[in-house]
Amino acid sequence: MNDETVRFTVALSIAEGKLEAFEAIARTMVAGSESEAGTLVYEFCFSNDRKRCRLVEKYVDADATVAHLTGAVVQDPMSDRVVWREYLETVVRERDDWGAFYRACREVAG
Repeated sequence: MNDETVRFTVALSIAEGKLEAFEAIARTMVAGSESEAGTLVYEFCFSNDRKRCRLVEKYVDADATVAHLTGAVVQDPMSDRVVWREYLETVVRERDDWGAFYRACREVAG
């Protein structure tokens, strides 16, 4: 494993009565993400009661991560762009060890 890999773990709660819809969306996201070059891991891990899950993502490097975040899996580019830029500037920029990821994201975000 090299130190350029990027890994995310996202904790999610599933709204009451929305499990079936969530699983359908998750399957679509997995199928789309697995076909992207540079994706090493993209999987949803559900709790026993299926009310929570974790999305585990791992990419070969910052460029592969940015390609994923700006690719076909993102369904609402305008809304996502606002949130993404805020996260980029308030969290990613502050992490010393995320410099390559920050620079790659800034190139794409403009």
